[in-house]
Amino acid sequence: MLSSFEVVNFRTFRHLRIERLARVNLIVGKNGVGKTTLLEALRFYAGGGLIALRECLAEHEEWQSVGVAGEAILDVRALFHGRSASLPEARIGLLGDEITPLRIRLVDVERIEESDGGYYYEEAEEEAGTGSGDETLEGAVVQYKNRRLLIPPQVSRRGQLRGKYVGPAFVPARGVREPDLTYWWETIALTPSQERVIDFLSMLAPITGITTVANPSVGGRMFKVRLEDEDSPVPLNGLGGGLVHVFQLAVALEYSLLARDSRQASLFGESENVSEGEPSRLLLIDEIENGVHYTIHPTLWRAVFRLAREHNVQVFATTHSLDCLTGFARAVAESEENDGLAIRLEKVEGEEQTGAVIIDREDLPIVVRDSIEVR
Repeated sequence: MLSSFEVVNFRTFRHLRIERLARVNLIVGKNGVGKTTLLEALRFYAGGGLIALRECLAEHEEWQSVGVAGEAILDVRALFHGRSASLPEARIGLLGDEITPLRIRLVDVERIEESDGGYYYEEAEEEAGTGSGDETLEGAVVQYKNRRLLIPPQVSRRGQLRGKYVGPAFVPARGVREPDLTYWWETIALTPSQERVIDFLSMLAPITGITTVANPSVGGRMFKVRLEDEDSPVPLNGLGGGLVHVFQLAVALEYSLLARDSRQASLFGESENVSEGEPSRLLLIDEIENGVHYTIHPTLWRAVFRLAREHNVQVFATTHSLDCLTGFARAVAESEENDGLAIRLEKVEGEEQTGAVIIDREDLPIVVRDSIEVR
């Protein structure tokens, strides 16, 4: 389990230091302070994989203006603070770890055309014009311990990413991509995890079963549910966005419980342990409150704390909602076993860094009582 975290020169963060982390961490702060960026940094460090890096850029529509006809080139420079090419590197890791953090630096790469019409990338020679490539672009090199990986700018046709991200479970604010959600569901199918998802959803709607079927309109898969006293299944999406969001949270949590035994993707192939010799199992949730009625927050957080504790999963979630924070504080107060912190991110005035204010179980009731701004 991560006990601290530090981010240097990565996207929003010139320098972020979080001195203490808990089993369950709720990130609050104003818009634009970097809550989502923190989840992205955690994703990369915990083995989110090359596809996670590409998704991060594509989701923000960070494309270069040049590219092969009909394709687009990701703007790798956007991974760096201020989009600056002069920074030596971006660094993500445990607080104070100068030896083994994840390091990212910009490099020139060459796009090498092959006789069959394909292509590949390699790092360009240091001296301009000495390489054998047909086109020079800006890429990145990622280093972790003694491993090194060249990341060319992903060329993607019509903006569609190729591949499937199967690293630490991540629920974006806009919702989980269908291929990822389907993969997670198939991982937990026919296990007690599947039954727990159905039991949790039954508190919101009389659901007795869930399955996936072919989507006749756009391809891929879609989810259908069996409702009590109904003869035919109905589309999950027809039951409302809030229920779909809670379903995604429940599936993501259960998937993360089984991550030790499931296929994992990382920047370097096999999942890399990030602390104390145990595989990192993280659940990352952006805007956890989306579509969740305020009366459900305490129940949701109780389930998160219990399952995270029982199955050794570390949770990081963001929120803009005081109701969500109130439910979180109530769950923390109910049991000493519920190891939770709220972490408020804020820009440090006059300095190029982001502060992280730790709000522990003693301070959480005060924050809730005084309705301290969480946006």
